[in-house]
Amino acid sequence: KIKALSSHHMCSVVRELEGIDIYPIYFVRHPIVRARSVYNFERRQPEQTPGSKYAKQHDFTAYVKWRMLPDVNATIRDYQVRYCLPRRYERGPLDEPMFKQAMDVMGESGLLGVVDRYDESAVVFEEALRDAFPKIDLSYVIQNVGINKGGISVEKESKEILKSLDSLGDQLLEQNKFDLKMYAYGNECLNMKISKIQGYDLKLADFRARCHSLSAATGEGV
Repeated sequence: KIKALSSHHMCSVVRELEGIDIYPIYFVRHPIVRARSVYNFERRQPEQTPGSKYAKQHDFTAYVKWRMLPDVNATIRDYQVRYCLPRRYERGPLDEPMFKQAMDVMGESGLLGVVDRYDESAVVFEEALRDAFPKIDLSYVIQNVGINKGGISVEKESKEILKSLDSLGDQLLEQNKFDLKMYAYGNECLNMKISKIQGYDLKLADFRARCHSLSAATGEGV
C-alpha cells in the first residue's frame, strides 16, 4: 500500500517493477547554500561520523577546507551530481561526460524541483501527477526551519557564505561547478513547467492557503 518513498540516499537508477508505475522526483539545491547547511547539520547530529566530529571541533572555514581534500568524502564537492550517477563516485574528480550522464537521469524523470522554490515546485508536481493521483495534495507543515532564511535570496546567501570563506570561496565554487550547472538547469526546467500551467498564480495561492490551513490545524503555525 506504499504510495511514495523519500530518501536522501536513494540510488538514481530505479528498477522497473511489473504492475507498478514509478514517478521519480528530484530536488536540487544551490550547492553553496547547501554546504553551509551540511556543516550546521553535522554539528547537530548525534552520530559520530568523521564529518560530525570535524564539524563539532572546527569552524565553518576549517570544515570547508577539510572537505576540499581529495581523500575526504566529497560531501560538498559536486555532491548532487555524484548522486545522480549510476554508481556511487564519492571522492574522485568529475568530468563533462559524468555530468552529462547525471543530467540524462534528471531529464528522464521529468519532475525536477528546486529546494528554495519548494512551493512552486510542489504546484508543478501536483499538476503533473494528478492523473495518477486524482486527490494529490502536497501541502505541508514547515519542519526543517534550517532552510528558511527569513526571506533572504539564495543568491545573496551564497555571496555571504563565499565572502566569509575569503580565498577558499573560489575553491568551493570550482569544486561545485557541475552542481551549479545542475541547479541552473533545475530552475530553467521549473520555469518552463510553470509557463505551461494555466492559472498558475491562482494555483500557487491555493497551495499556500492549504499549507496555512494544515499548519493551523496541527497547531504548528506558519
